[in-house]
Amino acid sequence: MKCFCHHDRDAVAQCSKCGKFLCSECAEVWEPPLCPSCGKSTSSYNKSSAVSSLILTVILFVIGGLFAGHMYSIDNSLGFSLGFGEKLFGIVLFGYVFAAIPSGWRALSGITSKFFLILPVVGWLIYFGIKLGLSFIVGLVMLPVETVKAIRTLKRG
Repeated sequence: MKCFCHHDRDAVAQCSKCGKFLCSECAEVWEPPLCPSCGKSTSSYNKSSAVSSLILTVILFVIGGLFAGHMYSIDNSLGFSLGFGEKLFGIVLFGYVFAAIPSGWRALSGITSKFFLILPVVGWLIYFGIKLGLSFIVGLVMLPVETVKAIRTLKRG
């Protein structure tokens, strides 16, 4: 078998999407091995996915911050007031936690068992409630990881 792009070279791998044969030079460009057309389509998909992920993160951060800011602007019935720095910290923290939920949800979806497909409606409600709660916690770690990956994807060009 010969390489799809270089007809004079022997093939050592196949494109993992379309099955075209690739030489060693072509097989090293993408991981897993992809032909040039599948590699370009994957790259453009990754870029659009990275952009939409970053936009969603910013939007949720702003919504969470606005919600926290609104809560601080409501008359405080506890009898004490917070300083500017404490309010700003709370707004940023709430925005971060709110923006982290989708990252945590995606991370948990990657490890969720197929067992949950057979649950009754009440089981689904309990499952989603627990998953949402865990998404807050897992998302705090996964949000920076996903953000760095998205930025690297966009920088690669």
